[in-house]
Amino acid sequence: MWKILAVGGGLLVLGFWVVPQWEQVKSLQLENTKLSNIKAQKTAAIKALTTSQKTGSDEVLGQVPYTPEQAVLINDLRLISAKTGFIFRVLSFGQGENTTVGAAQTTVNFSVLGQKSKVIDFLKLIESNRRFIGMDNLSVNIQKKNEVELAELNVTLYAFSQQN
Repeated sequence: MWKILAVGGGLLVLGFWVVPQWEQVKSLQLENTKLSNIKAQKTAAIKALTTSQKTGSDEVLGQVPYTPEQAVLINDLRLISAKTGFIFRVLSFGQGENTTVGAAQTTVNFSVLGQKSKVIDFLKLIESNRRFIGMDNLSVNIQKKNEVELAELNVTLYAFSQQN
Protein backbone atom coordinates (compact mmCIF):
# COMPACT_ATOMS: atom_id res chain seq x y z
CA MET A 1 0.00 0.00 0.00
CA TRP A 2 2.87 2.35 0.75
CA LYS A 3 4.19 1.68 -2.69
CA ILE A 4 0.91 2.72 -4.26
CA LEU A 5 0.82 5.89 -2.16
CA ALA A 6 4.46 6.66 -3.01
CA VAL A 7 3.82 6.14 -6.75
CA GLY A 8 0.59 8.17 -6.53
CA GLY A 9 2.39 10.97 -4.68
CA GLY A 10 5.17 10.89 -7.25
CA LEU A 11 2.61 11.17 -10.06
CA LEU A 12 0.92 14.07 -8.29
CA VAL A 13 4.24 15.89 -7.92
CA LEU A 14 5.03 15.10 -11.54
CA GLY A 15 1.63 16.28 -12.74
CA PHE A 16 1.24 19.39 -10.61
CA TRP A 17 4.81 20.66 -10.29
CA VAL A 18 7.23 19.13 -12.80
CA VAL A 19 5.02 19.37 -15.92
CA PRO A 20 4.14 23.09 -15.40
CA GLN A 21 7.78 23.82 -14.67
CA TRP A 22 8.83 21.99 -17.83
CA GLU A 23 6.29 23.99 -19.87
CA GLN A 24 7.66 27.20 -18.41
CA VAL A 25 11.23 26.15 -19.29
CA LYS A 26 10.17 25.42 -22.90
CA SER A 27 8.40 28.79 -23.07
CA LEU A 28 11.47 30.61 -21.75
CA GLN A 29 13.71 28.77 -24.25
CA LEU A 30 11.43 29.88 -27.10
CA GLU A 31 11.47 33.48 -25.84
CA ASN A 32 15.27 33.34 -25.49
CA THR A 33 15.57 32.18 -29.11
CA LYS A 34 13.34 35.05 -30.29
CA LEU A 35 15.36 37.59 -28.27
CA SER A 36 18.63 36.18 -29.62
CA ASN A 37 17.33 36.64 -33.17
CA ILE A 38 16.27 40.22 -32.40
CA LYS A 39 19.69 40.90 -30.85
CA ALA A 40 21.44 39.55 -33.95
CA GLN A 41 19.28 41.77 -36.19
CA LYS A 42 19.94 44.84 -34.04
CA THR A 43 23.68 44.11 -33.93
CA ALA A 44 23.77 43.83 -37.72
CA ALA A 45 21.82 47.09 -38.06
CA ILE A 46 24.18 48.90 -35.66
CA LYS A 47 27.22 47.56 -37.52
CA ALA A 48 25.78 48.77 -40.85
CA LEU A 49 24.96 52.17 -39.34
CA THR A 50 28.42 52.50 -37.79
CA THR A 51 30.05 51.66 -41.12
CA SER A 52 27.80 54.21 -42.84
CA GLN A 53 28.61 56.89 -40.26
CA LYS A 54 32.32 56.18 -40.53
CA THR A 55 32.13 56.66 -44.29
CA GLY A 56 30.21 59.92 -43.73
CA SER A 57 32.78 61.03 -41.14
CA ASP A 58 35.60 60.33 -43.58
CA GLU A 59 33.86 62.47 -46.20
CA VAL A 60 33.42 65.33 -43.72
CA LEU A 61 37.00 65.00 -42.48
CA GLY A 62 38.16 65.31 -46.09
CA GLN A 63 36.67 68.83 -46.10
CA VAL A 64 38.47 69.83 -42.89
CA PRO A 65 41.80 71.61 -43.41
CA TYR A 66 44.89 69.54 -42.77
CA THR A 67 46.49 72.14 -40.47
CA PRO A 68 44.91 74.60 -38.01
CA GLU A 69 45.51 77.55 -40.38
CA GLN A 70 45.56 80.13 -37.59
CA ALA A 71 46.47 82.86 -40.08
CA VAL A 72 43.27 82.10 -42.02
CA LEU A 73 41.23 82.21 -38.81
CA ILE A 74 42.79 85.55 -37.84
CA ASN A 75 42.11 86.96 -41.30
CA ASP A 76 38.48 85.77 -41.20
CA LEU A 77 37.99 87.46 -37.82
CA ARG A 78 39.70 90.62 -39.11
CA LEU A 79 37.31 90.77 -42.08
CA ILE A 80 34.27 90.16 -39.87
CA SER A 81 35.32 92.89 -37.45
CA ALA A 82 36.04 95.31 -40.31
CA LYS A 83 32.56 94.73 -41.80
CA THR A 84 30.85 95.39 -38.48
CA GLY A 85 33.13 98.04 -36.98
CA PHE A 86 34.31 95.94 -34.02
CA ILE A 87 37.83 96.40 -32.66
CA PHE A 88 39.85 93.48 -31.28
CA ARG A 89 41.12 93.88 -27.77
CA VAL A 90 42.41 90.36 -27.02
CA LEU A 91 43.01 87.30 -29.21
CA SER A 92 44.46 83.93 -28.19
CA PHE A 93 44.52 80.38 -29.49
CA GLY A 94 44.48 76.95 -27.89
CA GLN A 95 45.09 73.54 -29.42
CA GLY A 96 43.64 70.20 -28.44
CA GLU A 97 42.14 66.97 -29.66
CA ASN A 98 38.40 66.41 -29.98
CA THR A 99 38.01 62.66 -29.54
CA THR A 100 34.29 62.78 -30.35
CA VAL A 101 34.89 63.84 -33.94
CA GLY A 102 38.41 62.46 -34.25
CA ALA A 103 40.07 65.73 -35.26
CA ALA A 104 42.35 68.38 -33.86
CA GLN A 105 40.49 71.33 -32.35
CA THR A 106 41.65 74.93 -32.37
CA THR A 107 40.02 77.12 -29.75
CA VAL A 108 39.92 80.86 -30.41
CA ASN A 109 39.32 83.21 -27.46
CA PHE A 110 38.85 86.89 -28.17
CA SER A 111 37.36 90.10 -26.94
CA VAL A 112 36.00 92.81 -29.25
CA LEU A 113 34.40 96.19 -28.73
CA GLY A 114 31.85 97.78 -31.04
CA GLN A 115 28.42 99.36 -31.33
CA LYS A 116 25.62 97.50 -29.59
CA SER A 117 23.49 97.78 -32.73
CA LYS A 118 26.07 95.73 -34.69
CA VAL A 119 26.26 92.73 -32.32
CA ILE A 120 23.74 90.65 -34.30
CA ASP A 121 25.53 91.42 -37.58
CA PHE A 122 28.85 90.37 -36.02
CA LEU A 123 27.39 87.10 -34.74
CA LYS A 124 25.70 86.31 -38.06
CA LEU A 125 29.01 86.72 -39.89
CA ILE A 126 30.70 84.42 -37.38
CA GLU A 127 27.88 81.89 -37.83
CA SER A 128 28.14 81.95 -41.63
CA ASN A 129 31.93 81.53 -41.63
CA ARG A 130 32.86 78.10 -43.00
CA ARG A 131 35.82 77.61 -40.64
CA PHE A 132 34.18 78.25 -37.27
CA ILE A 133 32.21 75.17 -36.27
CA GLY A 134 30.85 76.20 -32.90
CA MET A 135 30.78 78.66 -30.04
CA ASP A 136 31.59 77.54 -26.52
CA ASN A 137 31.14 80.86 -24.78
CA LEU A 138 29.67 84.30 -25.42
CA SER A 139 29.32 87.10 -22.93
CA VAL A 140 28.15 90.61 -23.72
CA ASN A 141 28.81 93.67 -21.57
CA ILE A 142 26.98 96.85 -22.54
CA GLN A 143 28.45 100.22 -21.65
CA LYS A 144 27.55 103.75 -22.62
CA LYS A 145 30.29 106.11 -23.77
CA ASN A 146 29.58 109.61 -25.13
CA GLU A 147 25.90 108.76 -25.65
CA VAL A 148 26.81 105.67 -27.73
CA GLU A 149 25.97 102.19 -26.48
CA LEU A 150 29.01 99.96 -26.86
CA ALA A 151 29.11 96.20 -26.54
CA GLU A 152 32.14 94.28 -25.38
CA LEU A 153 31.93 90.66 -26.55
CA ASN A 154 34.01 87.91 -24.99
CA VAL A 155 33.84 84.91 -27.29
CA THR A 156 35.22 81.38 -27.44
CA LEU A 157 34.93 79.67 -30.83
CA TYR A 158 36.34 76.43 -32.12
CA ALA A 159 37.40 75.06 -35.48
CA PHE A 160 38.71 71.68 -36.55
CA SER A 161 41.73 70.52 -38.49
CA GLN A 162 43.18 67.11 -39.21
CA GLN A 163 46.33 67.77 -37.17
CA ASN A 164 47.65 70.27 -34.62
